[in-house]
Amino acid sequence: MFTDSTILVILGGSKTIDLGFDETVSNNVYVWFKGNTPIDTVIGDNSRTFSNIQPNQLGTYYVKVTNPMAPQLTLRSRPITLTATPPCNPQQDRTNLINFFDAMGGNGWDKDDNWGMGNNLQNWYGIQVNAQGCVVTIDLDDNTANPDWAASPNGQGNNLIGQLPQALFNLPYLEKLFLRNNVGITGPLPNTIGDLIQLRELSLSKTGLTSAIPANIGNLYNLVYFEIDHTNISGPLPVAIGSLSALRYLEIDNNPNLNGNLPNILGNLLNLQGLYANHCDFDGPIPPGLAMLPQLNTLELQHNRLEGTVPVFSGLVLQGLRLDTNRLENLPPLMLSSLGNNPWQGLQVQMNRFTFEDILPNMGIFNSNPPSVYHQQDSIFAYDTITINVGDNLIIDLNIDDGVTNNTYTWYHQALPPNGPFNSVANSNGPNSNIFSLPNIHNTGAGRYWCEVNNPNASQLTLHSRWVLVNLNCPAPPSVLLAKSSDISCSTPTVTLTATPLAGATYAWSAGATPPTANTVFVTAAGIYTVTVTAANGCTGSAMIVVLENTTPPIASLAKSSDISCLTQVVTLTATPLAGVTYAWSAGATPVPGTNMATVTAAGTYTVTVTAVNNGCTDNATIVVSENNTPPSAEAGPPATITCASPQATLNGAGSSTGAGITYLWTTNGGNILSGATTLTPVVNEGGTYTLTVTNTSSGCTALDNVTVMENNTTTAVAGPPVTITCASPLATLNGAGSSTGAGITYQWVASSGGNILSGATTLTR
Repeated sequence: MFTDSTILVILGGSKTIDLGFDETVSNNVYVWFKGNTPIDTVIGDNSRTFSNIQPNQLGTYYVKVTNPMAPQLTLRSRPITLTATPPCNPQQDRTNLINFFDAMGGNGWDKDDNWGMGNNLQNWYGIQVNAQGCVVTIDLDDNTANPDWAASPNGQGNNLIGQLPQALFNLPYLEKLFLRNNVGITGPLPNTIGDLIQLRELSLSKTGLTSAIPANIGNLYNLVYFEIDHTNISGPLPVAIGSLSALRYLEIDNNPNLNGNLPNILGNLLNLQGLYANHCDFDGPIPPGLAMLPQLNTLELQHNRLEGTVPVFSGLVLQGLRLDTNRLENLPPLMLSSLGNNPWQGLQVQMNRFTFEDILPNMGIFNSNPPSVYHQQDSIFAYDTITINVGDNLIIDLNIDDGVTNNTYTWYHQALPPNGPFNSVANSNGPNSNIFSLPNIHNTGAGRYWCEVNNPNASQLTLHSRWVLVNLNCPAPPSVLLAKSSDISCSTPTVTLTATPLAGATYAWSAGATPPTANTVFVTAAGIYTVTVTAANGCTGSAMIVVLENTTPPIASLAKSSDISCLTQVVTLTATPLAGVTYAWSAGATPVPGTNMATVTAAGTYTVTVTAVNNGCTDNATIVVSENNTPPSAEAGPPATITCASPQATLNGAGSSTGAGITYLWTTNGGNILSGATTLTPVVNEGGTYTLTVTNTSSGCTALDNVTVMENNTTTAVAGPPVTITCASPLATLNGAGSSTGAGITYQWVASSGGNILSGATTLTR
């Protein structure tokens, strides 16, 4: 019991040590030891006072506790060490202040008047000393306009920056330490805070302090005021704080990292007038001892996670009891006659888990004290899930207000899914019952249930229950089978789905099935289809089926053997694919039985429709068959004549077709072709009939033309009758009148054998 403690005392002064337990047990026997020597025996008092302390009283003590009613039990305290406070030394205090100034960035303080100047510390800003010159006050919250802590003003701080140094805790006569509003103060509060045993007022609010409040805080038995709100301290409140028997005001509010249970030993602070522990993270119950503190006038515990029963606060001088925004569940009748009328006073219990059973006995307070508030409350009951069989009776017991007869309970039901509509539902037990009953529950009874509770004597409060999820179990759900007529294909675009027919049942199909309420439906798209069958008793069964889709068409193509020409009068068309399909040809195409081919004999556009055997899907292919059977032009040219002067003739077929793929061939009947038989201009040397054949090699078409070549190479020469030259007729005229005449005929007389032509050698007569 107790804790290991080192207590600083002043020689010549006094100190009371309270063990902090069994205060109401009057027959305990307390034997005090120094070392191993008993020095005192006290009955019924768990404390001992050391008066006019002398050096021989310093040392280590412990206590053994017995009780005649429990003789087998002996309690022993942990060691308690008394150490003397050193004598007043102003020069040492000055050194400690200079070290404190340097550690806390004194050169940047907003106010540092006279710091470090002279030995009269009283002149330094924020410092006060006792008659011997030792420091008793450090007030650096920059609040000179109203320095008294009781006014609790919001100063601006003095720009202290850093962690609190040991030098601060080497001031043994310090009675007041105010550092609030200096957010630059960081780090933990050192354990050596417990060395300042003369300290009466400690303000560390609105600083950046972290970590837990040290256990040695319990050594400050003279502390009257302790303020450490709005910081970053954390962890539970130390039990040692219950040793601060002189404490009147404890402000630890707005420390969100301060957690754990409020220690029961807070009930030992019999001088406590104000406890501010709101907006922290405390949990567990409210210590019952707080309700017994005779001087307590303000208790603020709002905005924590406190739970359980509120102690009976009765007969006290409480002006303000703030318990709102916790998890408290039981509020006893309170006798509070001193409540104040300021907004922060009164009895405030809203946002807990109180019911009308808690509120109604205290309505006298709420009605007579305007700041007192009881509404709203956190939701009652607990989220729950109930699973019952279809046809059973549903019963929900709120387990509240059994002794309140005039509550009105309004129940609501929300069908699943959770975002569905909700409606009020009748309670077979009546509107004033906290037990909801629904007999012979049907499938529509599944879902969420909750309740609103009202009472005419506390009209500002409506209690809302958390919801209960009711799941229904069918002991014999309908068996459902689901069949399909086929899968989706090109030949079967609509599939029939058939669920097991069941008398009196209803059917609900997933999207895409029509009509959606029959046991036989039709679908036109692939997918997963579900049917839910609800039997007459409300039980449901479901089945699922997968409808597949095979609508992939074949890929049709069409090829031709050639186009129609003079050489090719029949063209073969060939379709693909080769297997698993059937073929349908357009008009003019003659199918070749048992094959993928057809023949055509005319130019045109031909189409084949290819149908897959397995799904009836089709694809078309088209091809154009052209026709090229136009003959070329053959022109053999004008007739020609062969003469003696011109024994050869060149025929001229230039009027014939020319161009790529055109060939020529000359043939003759009776004539003779010397050269160029495959050109347009052959050379001939005999009369006869000549034929020109012109061929278009791309189509095989030909054309013929004839030309006649005549021969003119025969003439007649008649010199006439003989004549005689005489002396009488020395000249004679020859007469070739019987010779050929006409255009182009010339004559030439030649003399031989001594003859002589006098004239007309080129005429018929000479």
